[in-house]
Amino acid sequence: MHQSAEDEYLELLASTQKHQYPGFVSHLKQQDGPLREEGRVAVIEFKDSQAPQAKRIRTSTALRRCFEDSPQSSVDIRRLFVMEGLPRNFIKAFGARLRVPPSFFSAHWTSPRNAIGTWINRPPRNYDHNDRFLLTFAKMHWVRVKPLAEDNSNLLYWMDSSIHRHLSPSTIFGASDGPLLSWEQVSFWSVAKGGSWDAIILVDPPLRNSVRWGESPVPREVDHEPKQPVFDLPPVLGQEGCWYPSYQSEYEAIDRVKPDKVKVPAMVSLFDDMLLLYPLKARDSTSNTIDCADVCRRLVLSAWTARLRVIEAQIAQERSRLSVEDATSVKNIDDLLALSWTRPWRPRDFSRLTRAASVLVGIDAELRRNLDALGLNSPHHNLCIWEADAWKRLLQATELSKSRVDSMIQTYLQATSIRQSLSAGHLTSMATLFIPMSLVAAIFSMNGNFAAGESHFWIFWVVAIPLVLLGCFFLFTKSGTRLFNKISLENSPV
Repeated sequence: MHQSAEDEYLELLASTQKHQYPGFVSHLKQQDGPLREEGRVAVIEFKDSQAPQAKRIRTSTALRRCFEDSPQSSVDIRRLFVMEGLPRNFIKAFGARLRVPPSFFSAHWTSPRNAIGTWINRPPRNYDHNDRFLLTFAKMHWVRVKPLAEDNSNLLYWMDSSIHRHLSPSTIFGASDGPLLSWEQVSFWSVAKGGSWDAIILVDPPLRNSVRWGESPVPREVDHEPKQPVFDLPPVLGQEGCWYPSYQSEYEAIDRVKPDKVKVPAMVSLFDDMLLLYPLKARDSTSNTIDCADVCRRLVLSAWTARLRVIEAQIAQERSRLSVEDATSVKNIDDLLALSWTRPWRPRDFSRLTRAASVLVGIDAELRRNLDALGLNSPHHNLCIWEADAWKRLLQATELSKSRVDSMIQTYLQATSIRQSLSAGHLTSMATLFIPMSLVAAIFSMNGNFAAGESHFWIFWVVAIPLVLLGCFFLFTKSGTRLFNKISLENSPV
């Protein structure tokens, strides 16, 4: 294919996407020199009843050669291309030869969790879920960034790659004590002709050895093997085994890979994990492109499951922190019940809870968008039963987390209201003590010898102090309260 066809595709992309995705069009124009080739591409070839064969494609020139060398025969050609990042030369090579819709690339570049971009820059699905989808997921990075002094006010970093994703160590409650989190995407598109088909999967690059902070030109170093735990939890709240479920059948690799050679996805680079997993499974039929794109969806499911597991642990940890202020003072269940929800009102605590509720609403929206992208809202989707159930269980888990946080908010408000009522009751009780004292003082002051400073004034204290002690006994001690309630019940006519 002549080079002018690729240039025409870039012009088409710029003219059709500049209004909705101006940042992406500008980003492609700014790519120069080696940046136009920055990225990784692989092709996975499928044949019925055979394990797929994966091969790396190093340059855009090699990609063009891959299309030009395709055999012109009656044999069906079924290829899945995996591209990491959005390098310009690869985009125009794919677009010109496969006639890829320009919106496929521009929608993947959009940051999925911008403040308003989540709603305004993410239009409703306007494509067929049988040959295209875009999935969003929260990817956790079990690393630490070595911050500079100026970073303390804002711990929001950016991954330095052809796809700019932000990173934050914040938990759903706003604390900066969790694993680094980035919202990433997986995009799929396919085209079929007869029994042959070509498909493209776009994935985000992995976290590198440095990140950017704001407009600072100084990179921040990433520690991929921190000495301190990234997510330190009590044993009772920890995850048994790996946070990431495999979603991979145990028997799939037994007949092709020796047990000592079996590897599991590291969940660091989706590109590497897909090239690892695809050759492990032979498929009886490879005619359906959605079925052949199952590995990327399994990895997204695994990332979502791990994220919700971490959220569940964070909610349990926050509830424990809010309910008992000093856990060291709890010796038994009676102490736990007596000290639960006795913390004074703190605006920061309420802000943390409302932030968590807001974050979970956003997570719920992203999950529902994924279900719509896969067509799970329609009874005619192409996913197998177990995968459809897995997505719906994630939605149920999110709903459960939302209800737990809402319950914490209501409990916190009720506990605060009860403490305020008790405080008002104590003030009233104190007032009831001073009323009889005032009455006694008034009576004694009617006679000059009993007035303050006179010879018989001491009699006032003899009468008043026992009354005060008796009132304190009945109002502020457990024994006195029980005795008072008992007397009240005995004298009650009911």
